[in-house]
This record gives sequence, structure tokens and C-alpha cells, in this order.
Amino acid sequence: MCGRFALFEEKEVLEGFFGFQIDLDFGPHYDIRPTDQVLSFAHHGASLMRWALLPAWEKSNQVRYATFNARLEEAATKPAFRSSVIANRRCVIPASGFYEWKDVAKKKKDRYYFRRLDGKPLAMAGLWDTWKGGGVEIVSCTILTTEANELIRPIHAKHRMPVILDANEISEWLDPNTPSDSLFRKHATGFAAGRMETYKVDSRLREDDKRLVEKYEEPELFKL
Repeated sequence: MCGRFALFEEKEVLEGFFGFQIDLDFGPHYDIRPTDQVLSFAHHGASLMRWALLPAWEKSNQVRYATFNARLEEAATKPAFRSSVIANRRCVIPASGFYEWKDVAKKKKDRYYFRRLDGKPLAMAGLWDTWKGGGVEIVSCTILTTEANELIRPIHAKHRMPVILDANEISEWLDPNTPSDSLFRKHATGFAAGRMETYKVDSRLREDDKRLVEKYEEPELFKL
């Protein structure tokens, strides 16, 4: 599962890694949440999409259920995502890293930040769709998830993680001529734990601030 993530790389870094020109104005964000506008790449280029997929067949622009994540192994059979899978409407959502929470006590959770060990951006695999109604057009996306690797499993209660692509896999993923089912089988295994790192961050912060991705050290208790 992926419910929050950060993206703060410079535009030139993202263009070099993802291979797309980005003619969009977007700043660094450290607390990206579902329904926010997120930078996405599809076969037609870079664009901003609403994070929480709104199927084209919905009667209103209000989704009645959570669609910011889609399980890779179930997406082809779920009504909200099935059309995007069949039509090969796949996208990639870039991230500097993402957050997960660990239950440590009753009503208390610690927040952890996950990123690539080599410092490169994360290429999270997703699906997209376009909804039209009342003169309004909404392009939206979802992030696909798979079984968590050994690094994430002890933290995430449901043992899920985003489907993460390597740079050399992005063009194939975005190619609308490549069937989704073959790509889903190829990427069913989670990104290797040895290529990622995690550390605890401050769970008390609520602002979209760079302190969110800084390592959190527990305050020392001083004896008198």
C-alpha cells in the first residue's frame, strides 16, 4: 500500500531518469496525499493527474471508495481499474520516497520513510483514466501495489508495497501496444529489499515540510 509519498527532485533530474521533458510548474512536496495533483508519465508525456482513479463510467466525479491504490493481482478484475488494464492505460508516478506506518502501541504509530539506496527517484507503476461530465475533464491515476519485500514487511501491517520499476523498464511499461497481463506477471515480485533503505521520521509533523524526510532521533531522557 502507498498512501503518502514525497517528490522533491529537481526537474532536470527527473527528466534525465524518466526520459521525458517536463513542461509543468510543480514544486517540492513532502506530504503528497490521495486526491492531490501528482506528476505522472504516460505514453503521451508528462502531465498532472489526480491521485485516486476516477473511472470513466462513474456518474459523478466523487469516488465512493478508495482508489488511490490497486492490487496488481486484482486490478484486471476490479470494476474501477479493469477498463484501464484492458486498454493498457498505464502510467508511472515519480517519487523521492514513500511513507508507511508501524503500529507500536494502542493508538500510536511510528512513521517510516522508504527510498532507493542509490538515491535515484522511485518509478511507481500505475494506471490512469479520464472522466468527463458537465463540461469537466478529470485525468486521474492509481498506484499499483504488490507483496511487500523483506524491508517493508515488518513495518506495513498488510504487507504491501508499490510496484517499482527500474529506469530501463519504464518505456516498456508505458507502451500502449504491450498487453498489461504480461507486464503484470513480470512485475509481480516486489522491488528488492537490498536496493532500498528505511528510517524512522517524525510522526508528529503535519506540515508539507522537508523535515518530514529527516531521520528522527528519539529524545534522550536525562537523569537528575
